[in-house]
Amino acid sequence: PTLFTGNYEDLSNKPSLSDSIESQAVLLSGDQTISGDKIFTGTTTVAAPVNAYDAATKQYVDALLEELKEMQAELGVSDIEGNHYNAVKIGSQIWMKENLRTTTYRNGDAIGTTTPATLDISGESEPKYQWAYGGDEGNAATLGRLYTWYAVTDSRHLCPDGWHVPSDEEWAALSDHLTSNGYGYEGSGGDIAKSMAARSSWVPNEVLGTPGNHLPSNNSSNFNALSAGLRNFTGPFDYQGTQALWWSSSEVSEVHGSNRIIYSGLNFLHRGIDLEKHYGFSVRCIKDASTTPSSDRHGLYTIKTGTDELYFIDLETYSFTKVANIGLVASNMFFGLQYK
Repeated sequence: PTLFTGNYEDLSNKPSLSDSIESQAVLLSGDQTISGDKIFTGTTTVAAPVNAYDAATKQYVDALLEELKEMQAELGVSDIEGNHYNAVKIGSQIWMKENLRTTTYRNGDAIGTTTPATLDISGESEPKYQWAYGGDEGNAATLGRLYTWYAVTDSRHLCPDGWHVPSDEEWAALSDHLTSNGYGYEGSGGDIAKSMAARSSWVPNEVLGTPGNHLPSNNSSNFNALSAGLRNFTGPFDYQGTQALWWSSSEVSEVHGSNRIIYSGLNFLHRGIDLEKHYGFSVRCIKDASTTPSSDRHGLYTIKTGTDELYFIDLETYSFTKVANIGLVASNMFFGLQYK
């Protein structure tokens, strides 16, 4: 064979790239159709989407999900009986702003009660009851109802669909958020009870920084904790005006359930671990957490036809993951937002 030396450009009859290969060169501007497998490296900046099928970064979609949480909080939720509850977004969580007042499990079964309301239930093994404070049904509309821990953790569920009774860890997350974000008395620390307490229902006291001191300055977190008291398992109702107590879904022991307490004369949210499951406490429901897909997946957000349910479609496995019930108000916000 003949060997050539010199510059390639100086050679005659040199081969040229075919049109089909030249057409696959990636242009830096203008429209272009590219076929075949390509490997790209580096970072691509994607603009905010404008049209329905424009690409969107995960950061953009996550920001919209936060907006949806705000909207969900504004819309609130209704239980199976039609009782409506206002809600509030605190940190990444959405909480009811009111105590639960349903007398019916999510599946339609009635939650039991006692006759009389002050019946001693200490001898029962796993009593599942609810009461209005003092046996007065007029109290339920404002204060909510009091439930035993066994009713709270029943598999038929107290809270509306898409909501649940918070665990001990979820209560701790609420406390940590308020503590870390300036809701302590005078803006710092873990003395957050006053920021959670409502501006009514509390017996006044002279202890600075507590729910009972200067009620008009309560409730900066908008949690709106009313002092609904408790129902003792031996029968009496007590502490309305001085205590607010809520069950968590977490168990401490065979006898005790984890709970949270606000006292009129103390400035912190107390974690209770030594109160029997037979007690009747209030319940606050928290919205189920959204399952946001990780950023290393190809996918598409879409609305399920005929519903208000937001789904993530994994374009690699073609699996569907329900992300949230987004509410009818936002039913067109996410269709076609794609990210990688």
